[in-house]
Amino acid sequence: MSFLNYGNIFWEIIVFLYFSCKSWFLSRIFRDSQIRTHFLVSLTITAAALLINSQIQAEYARYLDMSYVKGAIRLPPFTLLFILADFISTVVLLLLITARAGTSFFKLPVTRILMDILRLVMIYVIFILIVSRLWVKEVDRNLNWNFECFKSQMAIDIAVFYYQNGRLPNRLDEFSQFTTNPINNSDLVFTDGSTLSIYISDQMGNKIIEGYKDLIGLDTDPLSFFTVYRIFNKTLCSGGLKIPSEYNQDPSWQK
Repeated sequence: MSFLNYGNIFWEIIVFLYFSCKSWFLSRIFRDSQIRTHFLVSLTITAAALLINSQIQAEYARYLDMSYVKGAIRLPPFTLLFILADFISTVVLLLLITARAGTSFFKLPVTRILMDILRLVMIYVIFILIVSRLWVKEVDRNLNWNFECFKSQMAIDIAVFYYQNGRLPNRLDEFSQFTTNPINNSDLVFTDGSTLSIYISDQMGNKIIEGYKDLIGLDTDPLSFFTVYRIFNKTLCSGGLKIPSEYNQDPSWQK
C-alpha cells in the first residue's frame, strides 16, 4: 500500500473520530447536554463527512497534479482545513443561536438535523473557495518562468562546459552547482546519453534537459547557440541567467 493510501486512511480515521465525538465535546465546552445529538444522527453526519472527505482527498491530488512543476505547489492537508472550517462554523452558529433563541432551540431534532446538513453544504462550498485561493497564491509564488529560467541555466552551463572542454560532462557536478531543482527541492537525476545527448530530470519526474532537443546547435557556432538565451535573459528571466561574457557579445542585446 502506498504512502498516499496510508495518508488517506489516517485522515479518514481523524474525520470519523472528530464527527463522532464532536457533539460530546461541544456539550462539554458549552456545558449543556441538549447540544449533544442522537447517536444515529451523529453516525449519519459522520458518514456524510466521510463521503465529503473522500471527495476532498481526490481534489487534493487533482490540485497538486495541476502544478506546472510537480512538487512545487504546497498546500495544507484539505481534510485539516475541512475540520477546522467545520469546527469554527459550528462554534459560531452555536454562539449565535444560544444568544438569540437559547438552548431550547436544540430540543427540536428536525431543526437541529437540518442545520447540520445545511452547514455541511455551506462548509464544502466555502472550503473549495479557500483552497482555490490558496492554490492561486501558490501558483503566483512559483511562477512558470522560474522553472524555464532554471532549465535555461542548466543548458547554458552544459554548453559552457562543452566549449571549454571539447566534450559533454559525465556528471552533474562537472558543470553545475545545482544538485536539486530549486523550484521544488527535488534531487536532480543525471543520465549520460549518446553523442550530444544528456538527460536531466528530478525525482518528481520533471524534465529539465531532454537530450539533443535542448542542445540544438551546440556543435555549431557558440554565439548562435547562446542567441536564444541572451533573448531569454533580456525578457523572460530579467537578467537572471549567468552567461559568460565571451558568449554574450551580440551587440543587438547589449544593455
